[in-house]
Amino acid sequence: MLKIGKILPKLLLFIFVIFSIQLLGCGEDSDDNDLNMDISAPPLPPDESMEVDLSAFGVESVNPIPQANNISAPGKNYANAVLRATAINTSIIAALATPTALFKLAKNSEPVEQKDGSWLWSYNMKYGVYTLNANLSGVVNGKKTYWSMKVSNDSPGLKIKDFEWYAGISMENNTSGSWQFFDLNTPEEHNPTVKIDWVMQLVLKKAELNLENVDNLSEYLGDVLTYNATPETASMVYHDISEKENWDITWDTKTGTGSLKVPKYNNGEKACWDAQKQDVKCN
Repeated sequence: MLKIGKILPKLLLFIFVIFSIQLLGCGEDSDDNDLNMDISAPPLPPDESMEVDLSAFGVESVNPIPQANNISAPGKNYANAVLRATAINTSIIAALATPTALFKLAKNSEPVEQKDGSWLWSYNMKYGVYTLNANLSGVVNGKKTYWSMKVSNDSPGLKIKDFEWYAGISMENNTSGSWQFFDLNTPEEHNPTVKIDWVMQLVLKKAELNLENVDNLSEYLGDVLTYNATPETASMVYHDISEKENWDITWDTKTGTGSLKVPKYNNGEKACWDAQKQDVKCN
């Protein structure tokens, strides 16, 4: 008993020292892990979340209907689809052209983390005779990232300071989100122009956009466009609220073949064209 009584204090001291060392070791591991944490900026939403590709109808060219000597004039069906696509571009899509171009440039800029935990992409873009100073910020909150694009310019013809051109939300992994655009020409009024809700299947490269004209100053207020795109096909359904009618246009993005179905053309029946843009019977 005497031997045990002498050994026990030393044994307890030894155990205490070992335990303390282990605790210190755990603390050091924790610090190392904190230092090695991969802190990175949120991924930018895909360009396709705010982009509708109507190049199949040449809406960006001066003369949308090809008239070259070696190309036959298009049939009535394709020509009518071009007119519809041009009208859709005017009513909703045109307002997105420059904001989308500005957004695409963000991927060429290195994001910088801010003190408040947000991330900032800063860069410039030519806008006619002006140069826009762009600041795109992203703030992660749970599974959502909140985006805001603010632009500035000091030129006499376009004096703006930190004008929020558009704002948006993207869900984790960029599977869905929304955008709200505002009119750069009326910065004091902060007038909304177009709203987009989008869904992406990145692996399959599928996109669905629902665009609505929410501009109170526009004659197209309330018009809605639903656009679907895959690597092979694209389609859009346009709801003209004033006429209370839908335009349905579908096309093959590789061959150019397609169809349209609108109330006031071809007696409301489906009308088709082939790869040469000539009228054909629908299957």
